This record gives sequence, C-alpha cells and structure tokens, in this order.
Amino acid sequence: MGDAEASQFVSEWDTATENKNVSKLLEMEASLITNAVDKTQILGRMGGMQLLRLREDRHLCAHPAFSSEADLFEPSPELVRMHLVCCIEHVLSQAPLQGTAILEQFGADILSPGYPSSDAQIANYVEQRYLARTKSRNVLNFGMVLAKSILKDVPADWSLVRNKVVVSLRSVKDRAPLAWEDISVGIVQLIDRVQPDERLSAISFLAEFPEFYELVAEHTRTALKQTIVNLNAADVEGYGALAAFNIPDLQESIGSFVAGLQGNQITAAVTAFPLDVLWPKALAEYAASGSFRWSESTFQQLIMPYTGRLTSEKLDQLVVAIYENGQNWDAAQTPELFLRLLQNTQPEDFPSHEARDELYTRLVYRHHRRDPYSDVFQHLTTDGWTFPARKEEEED
Repeated sequence: MGDAEASQFVSEWDTATENKNVSKLLEMEASLITNAVDKTQILGRMGGMQLLRLREDRHLCAHPAFSSEADLFEPSPELVRMHLVCCIEHVLSQAPLQGTAILEQFGADILSPGYPSSDAQIANYVEQRYLARTKSRNVLNFGMVLAKSILKDVPADWSLVRNKVVVSLRSVKDRAPLAWEDISVGIVQLIDRVQPDERLSAISFLAEFPEFYELVAEHTRTALKQTIVNLNAADVEGYGALAAFNIPDLQESIGSFVAGLQGNQITAAVTAFPLDVLWPKALAEYAASGSFRWSESTFQQLIMPYTGRLTSEKLDQLVVAIYENGQNWDAAQTPELFLRLLQNTQPEDFPSHEARDELYTRLVYRHHRRDPYSDVFQHLTTDGWTFPARKEEEED
C-alpha cells in the first residue's frame, strides 16, 4: 500500500490473526473506521460518520438486545439503499492508491498513451484519480514530486511530457487548495536551493508559476536574472527561459537577449519554443523574405510553429507581411501553408474583417490571384465574412 500507517495496521492484524488473539482483533475491528479517518486518512470525515452510522445499525440488526425498544429494529428500504450507496462510494469503488504507490502509478500513467492531453481533461483526471480521498500528506508529496520534476528535470523521461506535468501540478493547485499552501512553502525552498546548472529550469518553472518569483529570496532573484543576462544565444535549451517574459522583473533582460538573436538563432529558438516574445522577430524575418524559396522556408520554420497559438491581432500582422511582399504572396506554397495555419485556428482568432478585406483586395483585384487563394478565402467566410466589393480605383 506504500503507507507506513497502513503497513503497520496490516502487520498488526496479520500478527493477531496468526496468534489467534481474538481480543486484539476485536479491538482493531472496533477502531477500524476511526483509524481510516484519523491515521491512514483513506476516509474523509463525512465518509467516516456515515460508516459509523452503518455500524450502529448493523449492531441493532445483529444484536436485538441492543435496542431499547420492545420492537426489533427493522431498517427501511430507503435506509438500506443509503447504506449501500455509502459503502460503494467511500469503500468499494476506491482504488488502493496511497503513499509511494500513487507516485509509482503516476510515473507510469503520465508516460502512457491514455493520459489526457487537454488542460481541462488533465485537471479532472488528476483530481479524480490522484487527489480525491487521498490523505493530505500524500497530496503534499505528490505535489512536491511534480514540482521537483519541473525544476530539476527528473526523472529524465518525464521531460518528454513536461507540459503535462506542469498542467498536473497546476491541477493540484486548483483542486487541492489546502494542500497547496504547504506545497508552496516547499517549492519556494526548492527554488532557493537550486544549483547553478538548474537555474534555467527554475526560470522555466517560474514562467509557468510566476507567483513564486516574489516569494523566493532576493539572492535567488539576483542569480536568476543574471543567468538570463549571461545566456548564450547558442544554448537552445536556454530558450525555454524566455517564457518568463511574463515576469516584469525579468522582461528587460529577456528583451535584450531576444533583440540580439539573429538568423539561425531565431529559427532555433522558435523551433524549440514558439514563445510570444519571439513572435516579432519571427514575423520580421518572414516579412523580409528575399525570394520565393526563402519565403516558403521561413513560413514553415518561423510561422508554422505558432499554429494554434496566434491571436487575431497576430494574424492581422501576418496578413500584412503576406500582401506587402511579392516574394510572400506569390510564393507557390504560401496559399497551402496559410490555409493549414487557418484550419488550426479558432474562428474567434481569425484575422479581422478589415485585414481580410485588404488581403482579398490586394490578391484578387490587384494581383489576380483568386484561384491560388480560393480555398483560403472560402475558409475565412466560415464565420460570416463576405468578400469585399471591388472599388473603381482598383487596377485591372
């Protein structure tokens, strides 16, 4: 079972059974429910109260002399059904997950194809499978293991599913707020004790949980900030720290680093971590395309990694970059690449109607590119947008 209290209880029960110690067995049976509530905590307070009531009713049925009334106790059908529901809900339906067992199972679970992928699904899954009716100190251990994994990249194979680990830890924060108070204290201590080679991971952790930045020691903040100042642009693993741009105290240092990225460094950074802070650099590289092949390659390497991440405002910027450079709008693969990007974009994030009007006017009325872009424009009508009318001043 992986829990000291539970293991001790089982050991004592087995010993009493082997020695035929009836008095000890009766004593343990009498304390079984309170033990489950107060020690192993596999039962909550409410579940314990309901099972104690069931035990009282069981005594009345098994030992009629316990009844103070002349009539035998006969539970109503409704009361029997209530007791059945109580047993199923609090005992029979529960999986035996406690202590180290819960952590071992999670390690195998998160690497399996069956672990959910969306944030909402992960939150519900973690709550139902790993938090519900789990004793508080095991929730604490569970949260700390997740935090250590993100901060120290351990175990190594969990790095392959790092985002799922992050969302799982955030689920603990949202679904177990009482335990989170103690987990937060432990996380601050972990960050204050990180080794120099773990600081980039700590910065990446703070990018996901920025509320901890002001809680760590001042010397820790100084070291983390200086780590970014001295970040080597060739260190691809370090690009994950750029997500900490959402922390005001780190924005200047990160902004300076991003400003210094050039050419292949921008491509490497975007390929590894398509972050918002890198979008202006990526867009500028694409907007300046000097040939058709350059345009197509840049779209694939710098724009496509942002698939599903672009807001309407960013797509407006991309539209401008397409229609203002002939090497972009006239490149053979641009319509196909742009359509794939849009097909993975929610309608509420489509380019604005004004941007679409301008794109249609430029490509169809001015440059006669209706056929190559027909699927793009047709897809953009799915939210109610209609093609703009041709103006007299447009060129034939």
